[in-house]
Formats: sequence, structure tokens, C-alpha cells
Amino acid sequence: GEVFAICGSCSALGNWNPQVAVVLQTDDRQLWKATVELPRGVPVRYRYFKGYFLEPKTIDGPCEVIVHTWETHLQPRSITPLENEITIDDGYFGIRNGIETVDAGWLTCQTEIRLRLHYSEKPPVVISKKKFKTSRFRVKLTLEGLEEDEDDEEGQEKTSPTVPQKMANTVEFSLISNNEYKCRHSQPDCGYALQPDRWLEYTIQTMEPDNLELIFDFFEEDLGEKVVQGDALPGHVGSACLLSSTIAELGNPRKTIGKVRVDYIIIKPIQGYTCDMKASYAKYWKPRTTLDVGHRGAGNSTTTAKLAKVQENTIASLRNAASHGAAYVEFDVHLSKDHVPIVYHDLTCCMAMKK
Repeated sequence: GEVFAICGSCSALGNWNPQVAVVLQTDDRQLWKATVELPRGVPVRYRYFKGYFLEPKTIDGPCEVIVHTWETHLQPRSITPLENEITIDDGYFGIRNGIETVDAGWLTCQTEIRLRLHYSEKPPVVISKKKFKTSRFRVKLTLEGLEEDEDDEEGQEKTSPTVPQKMANTVEFSLISNNEYKCRHSQPDCGYALQPDRWLEYTIQTMEPDNLELIFDFFEEDLGEKVVQGDALPGHVGSACLLSSTIAELGNPRKTIGKVRVDYIIIKPIQGYTCDMKASYAKYWKPRTTLDVGHRGAGNSTTTAKLAKVQENTIASLRNAASHGAAYVEFDVHLSKDHVPIVYHDLTCCMAMKK
């Protein structure tokens, strides 16, 4: 399962590499501790993190480490051993000098899948069946996968009972609107409601993306009565597998009642690139005032419903953005064959009919 570990600036603590960090031990899951030999008189900096230590791929290889959460204070914890034996009580995980600063880890051997349901362009759910035309829906995500049987008994004997072979699939649910952001690690029995002013995002981490099936279950917003007779859950309308964009009616999987539109992105770790815990400011966001940046000069003019005052990617649009106080402008630049920069490239051809 998930454990705490320590990673630091000396070889005994892994030289900031979490793959060879020191795992803390516990008896009651409340107090975690470890005994480490450190060089005397040499300052040592270190951080704690929480994650999974998985079985190595090779016999002599290092453990696969998945960093779930780690301490990200700009200045890590430090100690300078001056005695033969010293005991340090570092308090609580993530809290240093009364300030709590932790952040999510990075991808090491797992794959992250992000799904998003939103009303930005079109409704995420389009129902063709008349009795559900005016219904509002809730959606619940379920992860399913095939369990592989372990037939190699000799291989099982070599596996340590305390070191798992793979990480269990994890899901985070994010509710995003203009005014607030909520992140949950669980969902209601009937899922979350689909609202025009709110995005619903799922973040899934798995070690077997090819052996993962994502199923959406749809419920009517009014859960007072059952929609289908014999329904196990009140209000259950149907379900949809991510591999298929159709929603099948409960009890009649071949009959569809609508379609679901899902935005997705699949993220995998960069091969050959290793992250460490020496610096934590890669994701550090310093609070500051926002900047006004002119997109395509003074804004998009080709696909807007209203007629724009100036055309995009022109000198006039750059001047217009500057006159409105823009700190920066973004615009397209083309180069001609003789290497002359051309700012305006969206040419317009005016045609007129003559007798």
C-alpha cells in the first residue's frame, strides 16, 4: 500500500532520487520512523513524500516508485549531525515552520487519463428519445478491467508480500466553474449533475491503460422514482462505454437513446527523463497581478459573430492593443522566400458582379 519515505542530498537518502529513497516504518500507521547513517558535520537537506514502492522489473533493479504527494517547500528540511546518535521529530508531513506545502507527484511508470464533460460548444449529452428530451442528468464514472490470473507459482514465491506488483487505479473528480474549484476522491452513488456553468473532469492514473474500461452511468436529475421497471438504482437511464460514443438503454443494450461527447487526453511519462526532489519551484506560481495579452493583436476577427473594428494580425491590431493597455501582444508572422517578415497574411478578396 501507500507508505511514507525520505529523500535527501546524501547517498544514504538517495541523492534526491526517489527511486532509492528510504522507506519509513510504522506500527500503527500514525507514527513513521527510520534509522539512517549520515556523515557527521555535513549539512543534509531532505524531503518527505508519500507514494507506492512497487516490485522491480528485474531481479537486481530498483523498485518502481510512484510519488503521490511530496513536500514542496522552497527550502527543504535540513540537519547537520554533530553527535554519534541524534533523534529528530519532524512533526507532521507537509508542515514546516507552521506552513503546509505539498504537491502532487509526477508520472514515473503510470499513465494518466483525463476526461472532461462540459457545455463549451455543445451539450456533453444529447438525447434522442422523446421522454428524456427535457431531462437533466447526473453521470457516474466506473472503472473496470480484466484481472490476469497468476499461473507461475515459482514467480509468486519470489514476489515480496510487502511490495505490490502494481498500483491500484486511482480517480480524482474535479468540479470546475468560474467561481470555485472542488476536487474529490469519491463520487455520490448517482454521480455528479451535468450543469451548463460547470465542467466535470476526471483524472485517472493506471499502470494498465490497455486493460481499462471506462463506463459512464447516466441518471435522471429527479431521483424520486425509477425510470425503468426493475432498475437497481432509482433514476438509472442507461450507460455508455468510452470505447463507444452511444448510450445504451438499460435492459436493451442494442438500443441507443443518445450520444455522449467527452474530451480526453492521455499523458505518459517522458522516456529517458528522470525527475528528482532537489528543487520544488518547477510548479511554483508566485501570486501577482494578471497581464493583458492581446491575442492576434487586438483579438480574433475572422470567426467572431460581430464585425471587428480592426482585422487580426495587422499593424493596426497591434496598435489598437497597445492603446488599450495590453502588456504583450501575440500575433502570427510569416516569412517570404526572401526572408521578409509578413505580419498580415489573412488576405481578403473582394468580388463584385458586373453586367
